[in-house]
Amino acid sequence: MHLSHRDYTVACICPMGVELAPVKAMLDQFHPSLPTERGQNNYMLGEITGHNIVIAVLLEIGISSAAAVATQLLNDFPSIRFGLLMGIGSGIPDQR
Repeated sequence: MHLSHRDYTVACICPMGVELAPVKAMLDQFHPSLPTERGQNNYMLGEITGHNIVIAVLLEIGISSAAAVATQLLNDFPSIRFGLLMGIGSGIPDQR
């Protein structure tokens, strides 16, 4: 089965590599990479329960970096319908 950029409908952005590990573990299947026009983002492609997902990791932390990655991701994968920003929950208050 050969997939194209338009076959991916879910995007996941990981600010750091620590968020990438659990997302990779959730993939049921890994897909081969696809060429992109600008090559600014590095993507990992796969499938989770029948949904084709594209994963991107930020090159640097920050709002402008996240916006740039998200914008380029939407240009590279025009059929994205859902986007997830992964985090480690550092803003959750301690319940002790």
